[in-house]
Amino acid sequence: MTKLQRLLLTWLLLIVGSAMLTVSAQDDFNPGNPPEPDLRLRVNVSSERGYTSGSGTYLSGTKVTISTSSQSEDFTFAYWTLNGEKYSEQQTFEYVVADRNVNFVAIYDFTPVNPSEPQMPDTYRVYLSTNEPGSCSFNRDNGAKAKAGTWVELRATPSQGYKFKGWFVDGVKQSDQLAFNFVMPASNVNYEARFVYNPDSPDEPQGDGSQTGNITNSQVGDVDGDGTIDTADAVMIIEHYIKGTTDKLNKATADVDGDGKIDTADAVKVINKYVNKE
Repeated sequence: MTKLQRLLLTWLLLIVGSAMLTVSAQDDFNPGNPPEPDLRLRVNVSSERGYTSGSGTYLSGTKVTISTSSQSEDFTFAYWTLNGEKYSEQQTFEYVVADRNVNFVAIYDFTPVNPSEPQMPDTYRVYLSTNEPGSCSFNRDNGAKAKAGTWVELRATPSQGYKFKGWFVDGVKQSDQLAFNFVMPASNVNYEARFVYNPDSPDEPQGDGSQTGNITNSQVGDVDGDGTIDTADAVMIIEHYIKGTTDKLNKATADVDGDGKIDTADAVKVINKYVNKE
């Protein structure tokens, strides 16, 4: 693209933005019913007694897997609540994001292990943990038993925005796959799933690709989340800036210049990224 074409494209964007601002000023402002085709909604998933996954911000209509696993053999999953009301007795289920923010809480019953319970021969416990609370749930409860010499499958389901770093035993990495199998030793074993939070890509849980839920690979400037940075992203910033709804945008992708606010300067940055193929 020539320098003249770049200049014309930038001026075209500014002209379109100015025209939209003029039209917007003439229209009646209706704060109760603004168009929000790209509205992202918050799904909070938590538990006092269990590991959980599924928390994040998603587009309406997205399917999200909500899951939990016990943090202790003394607690058994009972049910989920949604905004304080009993919702489901399934430990793992799919939720379709509607038109509101929601709060899921996994409720557990206290079921202490009986110390006089006879120990099955050659049976030991698999203890599970994570270095980041809220980063994932597991396919089995913490402390569940397995027989020595048998294959055990471990699988971690990450929450949105967490990057998997591997499974570790006593600080030694065992696998870099979210799901893997190991042979149960003749002793209890402790597996730790390590994650790091990736604030630059909040919509990108990483690992072996097994994460469910319609998650997109976001980058700074890709405001509409379609995987490319182009004029549509700049126009989206201008539209929300004019309407006063920039708080509806993902700040991690829309605050391109990193000044803490979303405005026309970010739209210009997007255009620069587009024409310069940054």
